[in-house]
Amino acid sequence: MTAELLTEVYMPVLCQHPFWCAITDLDEKLGIKVVSECVTEYFFSGGRHLFERGAKAAGMYMVRSGMFEYMCGPETAELKYGNWASEAAIWVDDWVHRGTMVCKKPGGVLELTAPKVCELLIRTLESCKVGRFIKAYAGLFVRNDCKGSPKALKCSDLWGDHESLHRISCCASQMCKTVLPDEAESPERKHCKLEDARIAL
Repeated sequence: MTAELLTEVYMPVLCQHPFWCAITDLDEKLGIKVVSECVTEYFFSGGRHLFERGAKAAGMYMVRSGMFEYMCGPETAELKYGNWASEAAIWVDDWVHRGTMVCKKPGGVLELTAPKVCELLIRTLESCKVGRFIKAYAGLFVRNDCKGSPKALKCSDLWGDHESLHRISCCASQMCKTVLPDEAESPERKHCKLEDARIAL
């Protein structure tokens, strides 16, 4: 599919997530690049596993159709259109799945491949406003205490619910609007890498 068609098909799904919605609002061209360079759609039949506990994560997943179930310890969660899993693979080094995700009703899932996403975002950091937003969101995400999640799902592949991530996105947007004079002039700030905001757990 062409970039235009991919954007029309996949962007509405990505924009269900607060971070990708904000990225598209800040820089529509970047949003289109994410869709055309970093997203692959996979289709699953009932009973197939998308990923299993203990496996190294390939990226973040967003449900486009069908129904999936995530299991982590005693907790389970149902994922439908616009829901996501494993966002931590984007922001945390060598993220390993904390649970298992299984297809319950046949459908499609968008994979945002972590290395491709990180490479693209790193290339964007020199853009003042968008770059500051990305770094601010990444830092806030890895410090998110997951208060809205059941105990067993804290720091799981469902790290952060929509409300908490929306709050983080809004906070990051406010942070990127304020540029201190010393930050604007600092070469260290200008050449800061995305890895600085990522952590290993």
